Amino acid sequence: MGRLREFVSGNWKLNFSYLFVLIGGGVIVGLLFAWWDGIATLGAVLGFAGGWAAGILLAPYEEEQKRFQKLSKGVSGFIAGFAAGKIDRIFDLAVDEHKHTALILDPYFSRPVWIAIACFLLTAIAVFVTRSYAPLIDAE
Repeated sequence: MGRLREFVSGNWKLNFSYLFVLIGGGVIVGLLFAWWDGIATLGAVLGFAGGWAAGILLAPYEEEQKRFQKLSKGVSGFIAGFAAGKIDRIFDLAVDEHKHTALILDPYFSRPVWIAIACFLLTAIAVFVTRSYAPLIDAE
C-alpha cells in the first residue's frame, strides 16, 4: 500500500485525472439526487458500465492484448456498421420536422442521454488513466 501511495502522490497525471473524475462524479450524483429520476439513474448506470468496458478495451494489460485485438475488430466493425445504418434515424428523432421541436430539448429524453454520456466519459477516463499510468501492484 505504501508503494501505491508514493506513486499516486508523485504522479500529477493520475492526481489530476482522479480529481477531475471525482468532481464530475460528484456533480452527477448531485444532479441525480436533485432530479430524483429513475431513467436518468439508469442512464448513469449504463454509461458507467459502458465506460468501464471502453476503458479496459482502450488500455488492456499485456496478457489481455491478444484477446482484445480479435474482439475489438469484430466489435468495432459491428458498431460502425450499425451506427452508419442508424445515423439518419437518430437525426430524424432528434429533430422532428412535423412539430418543429427538438427531442433533445425534452428533459425526459435529454437527462438520461447526457448523464449516460458524462458517466461513460468519466469512467472511461478513470479506467484508462489507471491502467495506463498506475503500475500493477503485486500482493505481498
